[in-house]
Amino acid sequence: MTTPTRLASSVEVEAQSVVAAVLAKGVGPAADEEIPAIKWFGLLESLVALVRRATALDSGTSNLSHRRPPRTADEAALLLTACIPALVSATLPEQLVRLARTEKFPDMLRTAGFPGHIVTAWTTHAGRRVRAAVGRELLRSGEVVLSLDCIPQLLPTAHYEETISNFLPGTAPATGRAFASMAVARLAGATSWKQAGVALDLPPDRAVRIADVVVRRVNDGAAFWAEAHRVAVVLAEDGIDFAARRRWCSGLEALPADAWRAITARHGVVPTEAGRRNAAIWVCEHVAGNHPQLAVSSRVSAGFRESRREVYRRFCTRMPAAVLADLHNWALAQLNEKDSL
Repeated sequence: MTTPTRLASSVEVEAQSVVAAVLAKGVGPAADEEIPAIKWFGLLESLVALVRRATALDSGTSNLSHRRPPRTADEAALLLTACIPALVSATLPEQLVRLARTEKFPDMLRTAGFPGHIVTAWTTHAGRRVRAAVGRELLRSGEVVLSLDCIPQLLPTAHYEETISNFLPGTAPATGRAFASMAVARLAGATSWKQAGVALDLPPDRAVRIADVVVRRVNDGAAFWAEAHRVAVVLAEDGIDFAARRRWCSGLEALPADAWRAITARHGVVPTEAGRRNAAIWVCEHVAGNHPQLAVSSRVSAGFRESRREVYRRFCTRMPAAVLADLHNWALAQLNEKDSL
């Protein structure tokens, strides 16, 4: 009986050449560094195990299937031709893209002993791959007839908790709400995360940083965009001009003194200067949908950013609900006068 044979492909020959060179030199290439051969082969073994585990999970087979030896030479060759170039160039293997969407992926790599520069390269590459996948989901979902002016910097808490928050485990609410608003902006026509941030008057660098980190936590692109579409429909029906409200807030460093005194007097609250500034931030967040850290009053006190956040947090949690309701009504009245609803 003759064992079937075939010619090795050029990719397989190149992978075999790398192995031979590592054996001959006693060191192996890992991204831009050379490491001892014994460590190189150990990392290759770990990478093969990760790829096989990811493949088993994606195919719905037993979680233990990745522990068995390859059934055929072709299977072994496929694994090596995927893993050796990935180890040499620190390019994420195709089979790991889905696994790389999980927050535990970097920790898995570190636990397996991969050097920091490879962990960084693979997780960065994973972010690009996942963003591209989400973009394809976006194109398939279709656009929404929604003006970018009708999207707040921060999605309202109720909308966020009912829809998008389920896709963003471990994400701070303000960060998640900003990302959710940018996602809706993508549906409304923004062609990139940076453009989405610009449309919402978010600092472009901050918008890109938020997207880079948060988008990796989305493990079901189709469902995510379906929920974002639901939110977009609600915002379109509401028709609130948040862009006009942001413009109005751009000059609101503090609530006017007479308005603040009148509101606090009705409820027995001492009208402090700090209270005026925090009231302005609250109005910008809850009426205009602005990020509180980007409010004019917050920027004026930028040198005390950490303490300002805490002071504002206490204002929000300790101020009587009746005062906040009056603040909301005051802001709506001001906007109505300026036709900025």
